[in-house]
Amino acid sequence: VPPARTQIIRRRRAFALLHEQLDLRLNVVLAPAGFGKTSLLVDFAHDCLARGIPVCWYNLDEQDSDPLVFLRYLATSLRRRFPHFGERTFRLLDEARSTLVPDPSLAFSALGTLISELDEQIADFFVLVLDDYHVLPADSLVHTLMGLLLTYLPAAAHVILATRSLP
Repeated sequence: VPPARTQIIRRRRAFALLHEQLDLRLNVVLAPAGFGKTSLLVDFAHDCLARGIPVCWYNLDEQDSDPLVFLRYLATSLRRRFPHFGERTFRLLDEARSTLVPDPSLAFSALGTLISELDEQIADFFVLVLDDYHVLPADSLVHTLMGLLLTYLPAAAHVILATRSLP
């Protein structure tokens, strides 16, 4: 989670709405550049942490349109908050990295393993923030992986996508 900022405009209504909707599987924070999506979510994340709710943060960039890169960084963001997480997922991702010809089915296998490990290893409710989701191209396989992740995500997880355009 990025460091808390002191010189920001507090969006109390949006902040309260995020807290009210923690029981949902997904929230999308959608606004143009410069409207304070990240500032709102950093503030929200620090409030969650103060309340004892774990928060995993993943700031996407253009390289994350590769599904295996995306899954590696997603698993890494989870491992930062839950150090025991993801041994099988990382092993699969390491094997996929060593293949000469990229195989999209490896991403689906790794995602299945990641979801299984979430279910088996993380019992605590947590929030996963994916910031700058708009950097992913429309045809990226990552969108399909996210759809599957959201479909099979354990009930103990809440995902927030921050984006400039509707995924």
